[in-house]
Amino acid sequence: MKIILVTILLTCFQLYGLNIEEGMTKIFTISPGEKFSDVLKITNEKEVPEEIKLYQTDYSFNHEGGKQYPEPGTLPRSNAKFITFNPHQVMIPPETTIEIDYTIIFPDSLEDIPLTGTFWSMLMVEGITQGSIESESFDPDSEEPRMKMGISFRYAIQMITHIEESGIRELNFMETKIVNEEDGKFLQIDIENTGERYLNPSLSLEIYDSNGMYIKKLTANSSRIYPQTSKRFKIELEGIKSGKYQVLIVADAGGDDIFGINYTLDIRK
Repeated sequence: MKIILVTILLTCFQLYGLNIEEGMTKIFTISPGEKFSDVLKITNEKEVPEEIKLYQTDYSFNHEGGKQYPEPGTLPRSNAKFITFNPHQVMIPPETTIEIDYTIIFPDSLEDIPLTGTFWSMLMVEGITQGSIESESFDPDSEEPRMKMGISFRYAIQMITHIEESGIRELNFMETKIVNEEDGKFLQIDIENTGERYLNPSLSLEIYDSNGMYIKKLTANSSRIYPQTSKRFKIELEGIKSGKYQVLIVADAGGDDIFGINYTLDIRK
């Protein structure tokens, strides 16, 4: 039997009958040499069994929208090799919650980079199509048609580990420009994390006229940025008339982690 699968990646935690309890992001603060164990709870809310498999990948992205899921342990700050879990494949009965045991053990030091800042990877939970070669229900002697179409849903759980409070916190403003889109005019701000620790900045834009008089403040939603990744933020320039302005762009990641640049805003009709 030949199986054709279409895989859809899901970043929300309750779709298609599976519920990943406590969300799709797990954040831990750990010390070098420390061992931490916990469970991942997955509920099958459907009235039929659901078979799943679990595996790891690394994860990276950039401000242009590109996302990569390389092999686990590929990226310098991958924590995949420090995480073990069991089982790797399981059939979940209808309306039942199962527990996946996982353990995180960091070494005392690393050879390639300092053991500071943030390390991360993905734990994928992927549905297995009934009757496929991977499924427990696969029958190699079946006389059913050799071609079968299936859809596999994949849930991506971000596994984030901070090494205590260590790591350089640093953001770089890459490029800032005005863009016109169908739903309005926006200030587009590309930011990269050039430090060692994950940051989750929210952006604000303080606007002043040519005489330095304050006009208004605009904001954008916060967004997670890992080391060596970048994100694109957009702030709608709603209610700002044509003209030249001086603006202060602030990326506030909480506490003392505040970054900013001055920018001349030239809005034209």
